[in-house]
Amino acid sequence: MKTYKIFPLLIGRLFADIGTFNYANFSGEKRWYPIFSFLIQGDGRNVLIDSGCVAEEMAAVSAIKAGYEDVKPLEEALKERGLTVEDITEVIQTHLHSDHWLNGKRLPRATFWVQEEELAFAMNPHPFFSRSFNRKRYEGMKFKAIKGDTRFAEGIEILYTPGHSAGTQSVQIETDQGKAIIAGFCSIPENFYPPDKALEVIPPGYHLDLLQGYDSVLRIKKSGAIIIPLHDPNLEGKTTIP
Repeated sequence: MKTYKIFPLLIGRLFADIGTFNYANFSGEKRWYPIFSFLIQGDGRNVLIDSGCVAEEMAAVSAIKAGYEDVKPLEEALKERGLTVEDITEVIQTHLHSDHWLNGKRLPRATFWVQEEELAFAMNPHPFFSRSFNRKRYEGMKFKAIKGDTRFAEGIEILYTPGHSAGTQSVQIETDQGKAIIAGFCSIPENFYPPDKALEVIPPGYHLDLLQGYDSVLRIKKSGAIIIPLHDPNLEGKTTIP
């Protein structure tokens, strides 16, 4: 089995209520949370999981009350890995919320793998989610619409984990330390390991379908893989995962 290395690229941060991530838990407590793009390297591939955003652009379209700050432009983060935006031809897009997507236009050669449900909803969102999605943001972008669990390449599997959005997807990657899953929904460690243990997991606070969200968190927890929450503050400062 081919194996890969995972490099978390810290693009920015958002200052948000913890309830944004943990449904009905810890509301009122605000913290800074990282916004990552994950670079997957191996077998001659340079694959991005999400592209992140720019703070000024994100603040203009944010669907939640949050502060945003830039840490490093995507171009600079890639340069530190010896790459340019032209080297990125494949992006697995966990979902199309703006903080994970707005830098997509900075990747001129990329094809974006996305669930067909996610793309359909993004093109015609319910009014409640109209700030999270705007079809003009997707014009001119090259999408590869997929349905359900999909093999991306040997050692990289896309997992259908809806609930946070219509077609949220996570990514399972073979590493030299075993399987690792980048949880595609907005999550922190407490989603998988609730401090009070009243529930086995906690679904995302911002969600389209609460029960689907719960089931998706539980699916990843029960996989036995190394879990990489999408906004985990513990990943800041790490150069590789695991």
